[in-house]
Order: sequence, then structure tokens, then C-alpha cells
Amino acid sequence: MSQFGKRLRELRKQAGLDQAEVARRLGVSVAHLYALECGRAPATVATLQGLGASIPMTAAERMGLTDAWSADNRRFRIEIEDAASRRIVARLLVDLHHLTDEDLSGIASILDRRAA
Repeated sequence: MSQFGKRLRELRKQAGLDQAEVARRLGVSVAHLYALECGRAPATVATLQGLGASIPMTAAERMGLTDAWSADNRRFRIEIEDAASRRIVARLLVDLHHLTDEDLSGIASILDRRAA
């Protein structure tokens, strides 16, 4: 089982949800959710975003799930070798829809200053 799959299963059970309910909320089959939990199917960024909305979890738990995803995702790991950078990029990808225009402007300003 992958780190991501193990963490996903723990969070689902902690929330008192069965696979059928999470699959319904996520818009996937139960078989696909089972494959995610067993590490047999890769999770996409869209899946991570959906899980954040489908399973009640704290910000820290969402970060832990994202960290597990970034640790398991080989393509992501190859493109960004530095673990700290990989975690931040993964968190941005997952939580992008929660950021306000002001948040995004602030991030863009920081990146612009660094590039100058």
C-alpha cells in the first residue's frame, strides 16, 4: 500500500465514511477508490482537490495527505527533487481553489521579487 493510500484510508475511516460514500462524493467508482487506497491507481491533482471536499479533514490532515501524495508520485518527484519544494508545490496545487485573488497576488509578488 502506498503512503497516500494508507493515509486516505485512515482519513476516510476516521470520518466514519465507507468507500461507497466517498466514491459517490468524489464522482468515481468504488473500485477506483479501492485502487487509490491500495496504491494501484495514481491520484491526480483533481482527485486530491475532490478528496479535500469529500472527506472532512483539518488543514494539517490535508497537508499530510498532500505530502503522502507528493512522496508517492514518481513523476512529481523526478521533476522536483527537493522534498521541501515538492511539498509546497503539491500544497499549492491541491489548495489553489481555496486561495483568494489577494493570496495569489501575494504569491506572484514573492516570485517576481525572487526572479529580479
